[in-house]
Amino acid sequence: MDQHSLDWAGAGHIPAYNAVRESAEFKALKPQSDYAGFADTAVFDPRTILAGPAAPLGDAWSNYINPATTGEIEPADAAAQMRDDLNGQL
Repeated sequence: MDQHSLDWAGAGHIPAYNAVRESAEFKALKPQSDYAGFADTAVFDPRTILAGPAAPLGDAWSNYINPATTGEIEPADAAAQMRDDLNGQL
């Protein structure tokens, strides 16, 4: 997967494999190669059981933040419900 990440880059991602990121093929890929340097200064969220693929944080986002942005629930209520939901899972 790493060695063939030029395909991944074609979808707008920055290859994690330096050899691909430094290749002529990737450098010719625009605009991806223009913003690839941002990977050098990436700041990652701390590890938590609440985040990651199919984790409670994503569920909470869908259950509370999305409805708040569409006016289905009040933002303050969404924040309180999300806090309570996530705290209950710690």
